[in-house]
Amino acid sequence: MRCSSFSNSPGKRKSEEGEDGQADGIKRHKVLPMALPNGAASSSPRDGSGLPYSRNAPDHWEGLPRRELILLILQTLDALGYRNAMDVLESESGMVLEGVDVKSLHESVLKGNWRGVREALSKLNFQDPVGQACHFLVLEQKYLELLYDKQIFDALDCLRSELADACFDAESTDRLHKCSSYLMCQDPDDLQGRAEWTYKGSRELLWQRMVDLIPPEVVVPPRRLAVLLHQAWKLQEMHCVYHNRNTSSFSLLQDHTCPQGTLPTHCVATLDEHTDEVWFVAISHNGRYIASSSKDKTVIIWECQGTAFTKVQHLIGHSDASSFIAWSPDDAHIATASNDKTVRVWASDTAKCVRVITKHTESVASVCWLQDNERFVSAGIDKCIYMWNLNDPTEEQQWMFSSRIQDVAVTSDGKKMLVVTSEKSIKVIDLHSKRELFSLPESDPVTSVTVSSIADQVLVNISHQTPVIRLWDLTERRIVQRYRGHYQGRFVVRSCFGGPQETYVISGSEDTQVYIWHRHFGSLLEVLQGHAATVNCIAWPPNSPWMLTASDDQTLRVWSTKPTIEATLGLKPLPPAAMDLLNGSSGAAAASASSRGLQQANGTADHGSPPHLSNGTSR
Repeated sequence: MRCSSFSNSPGKRKSEEGEDGQADGIKRHKVLPMALPNGAASSSPRDGSGLPYSRNAPDHWEGLPRRELILLILQTLDALGYRNAMDVLESESGMVLEGVDVKSLHESVLKGNWRGVREALSKLNFQDPVGQACHFLVLEQKYLELLYDKQIFDALDCLRSELADACFDAESTDRLHKCSSYLMCQDPDDLQGRAEWTYKGSRELLWQRMVDLIPPEVVVPPRRLAVLLHQAWKLQEMHCVYHNRNTSSFSLLQDHTCPQGTLPTHCVATLDEHTDEVWFVAISHNGRYIASSSKDKTVIIWECQGTAFTKVQHLIGHSDASSFIAWSPDDAHIATASNDKTVRVWASDTAKCVRVITKHTESVASVCWLQDNERFVSAGIDKCIYMWNLNDPTEEQQWMFSSRIQDVAVTSDGKKMLVVTSEKSIKVIDLHSKRELFSLPESDPVTSVTVSSIADQVLVNISHQTPVIRLWDLTERRIVQRYRGHYQGRFVVRSCFGGPQETYVISGSEDTQVYIWHRHFGSLLEVLQGHAATVNCIAWPPNSPWMLTASDDQTLRVWSTKPTIEATLGLKPLPPAAMDLLNGSSGAAAASASSRGLQQANGTADHGSPPHLSNGTSR
C-alpha cells in the first residue's frame, strides 16, 4: 500500500449513502458496451471489411504504442471539453477512456454509493495489495462521512464490522486506531482538523488516491499527456547548454535552444566604494538591494532600480573585517558577521544597528535567518552555533561541536541546518528537534556551502590542490555532480546557483577569474576575466540578466549579457583598454589565463601547487 495514496488532503465535496446530487462533476460521455477494462470494447465499429478499425490498425504508430496513444488523446479531449470529438474518436477507434466496470467504480465513488463501489471492485478483481488498499480507503471515507453527518452509531458499526476487517498491514492498522480516536471529536470542524480531511471535495481526492493505486493499463493516470509534454520540455531545457530564458511560456511546435550569448559574460561596471578586500555580497529577496561586506570593516548597501547602482547606506560599527551578510526573508533586517567576534543586526531602511551579539569568543564565520523573520543562527570558529530571536536578549538554542565551524546554511524549506566543520564533513541538523539527522562525509576540507532555493540540494566547495565543487542531494544523500577548473587552496571561495531554474553553477577563484558550469552536466561553459585578485563571492539574482562578483581587488563587478548595459544602467563606462581586457582581447596574458582555466577543467593543467591550509582558513 502506498502511503501517498493514504493521505487525507484538503479538497472539495459532499456525501451520503447512495446518490446525493454530488455527481455533477462526473464526466458524462458515450459508454460503449464492453466487459474489458480501460481501452478495450467488446463490440467495436467496423470498416468496410467488416473488421474493427483497431484490428486493421498496426500496433504502433511512429514507434509509439497505438492503443496507449489513443487513450492519451481521449483523456486530453475529455479534459479540454471536446466531448463530441471524443465520442467520434471512441467510435472510430473502437476504444473508450473508461471501461464499463471502471466507469461504474468512478461514478459510485463520486456519488458515495459504497455498495456500488464494492460491487465494481469485485468485478475488476484487482490483485492484492491493490484491491485491499482500495477497499480500505473506501471504507475509511465512508466512516469519516458518517461521523461528519453525526451518524455516530452507523459510524461505530462501520468501524467495528467493516473497517477493522479491512486492515491488511501495519499502516492500515495504524490508520484504524486513528479513526477510532475520531469518535471523540466534538463537531465536524474538530473532525476535519484532527483527521486532516476536508468533507468538501474528499470523494474526488479519494478517486485520485485510488487511481494512484490502480494499474495504468486499467485507468490512465491523470493529466498523463501533459505530464509527458512537460517532461519532454524539461529534458530539452536541461540539454540547452546556454539556457537563460524565462520558461513561463514555451512552444510545442519547435525544439528549444538558446544562443551562446545569453550568459552574463560582459563586465559592464565596477563598484569601488570599499577601501579593502571585498569578501561577501548578498542580494535582497526582492532583488532591489545589494549588500557587500569588506575587510575595511564596513557593509555597503547598494540600490539597483533599473537605471543605476547607487550607494544608499554605509553600515559602520564592526571593529574588524566583516565576513558574512544575511538578509531576513522580509528584507527588513540585515545580519552581519565579523572577525571582531560579534554579529550585528541592522534595520535595512534606516541603517540603524538594532542588536549586537557578543556571545562568540572567536571570529564569527556565518549567520543565517529562519523563515519567521525573527530567529537567526550564528556560527563561529569557537565551535559554537547559537539560535537567536530578535525579541529575546538570550540565546534560544546552543550547539557545541568538537571542531571549528567554517560555514552554516539553512535549507529553503527552513527545516534543516547544514553545518560545515573542520572535520571534513557536513552535519545536517533538524531545526525542529534540534538534533543531528545525518552527516555528509567528505575526504577534503570543506570551506563553504550554498543551498538551492528550488531543490533539496547543496553546493559544497572543497579546498585542495585540485579543488572541486560538489553538488549533494540531501534527500538521496549522494553526490549528483562535480565541477572542476577553478583554483582554491588558501582562502574561502564561495559558489552559487544562477540562471533560470538555477541552470548554472558559478564560482570565484584564486586565479582572479570567474567560472560558470552547467549545473546538470558539469561542463565548464565560461571563464570570465576582469578582476585583479582572488574572486571571493558571486551573486546572481533570480530572473536577472546580470550578476555580481566580489574580489580582493577591493571592487564589485557587474556582469551582463550585453556589453552596452552600462549605458542603460547609467553607470560610468570603463576605459576602452579596460573593456578590451575584460572582454578577452588583451592579448597573450588574457588568452593564457583563460586557456589555463579550461585546461584545468579538463584535467590537463599544471596547478603549480598553490599553498593549502587543511583547516580551510577564513579570512
